[in-house]
Amino acid sequence: MVTGGAGFAGANLIRYLMKKYPHYQIVNFDKLTESGALNRLRAEKNNPNYQFVNGDISSERDVQYVFEEYKPDYIIHFATQSYIDRNIHQPGIFIQTNVIGTQNLLINARATKVGKMV
Repeated sequence: MVTGGAGFAGANLIRYLMKKYPHYQIVNFDKLTESGALNRLRAEKNNPNYQFVNGDISSERDVQYVFEEYKPDYIIHFATQSYIDRNIHQPGIFIQTNVIGTQNLLINARATKVGKMV
């Protein structure tokens, strides 16, 4: 599972993984904020080994759903708020995504015994 997979870095990683490991099932878990764009993954969307899940890592329900539905073996976490100016002026958004969201991922990863989270 790749969180933030519709962002620049996440989409490039998904494309790389799908070429290098075509038998892997890739789950793109993304909220589709202003930095996410599914058109970055146009070619991948019809691949049976690619799934897009529109969800928010800061939502316990969304995170629990994606873990229960897809049972990821690995998580690569790109879903963060990285706009420095916005984080200074609106720290609540930063805390919700980067702290609470990451905590939700870690709790579910531990509960489901995910192999590795990076």
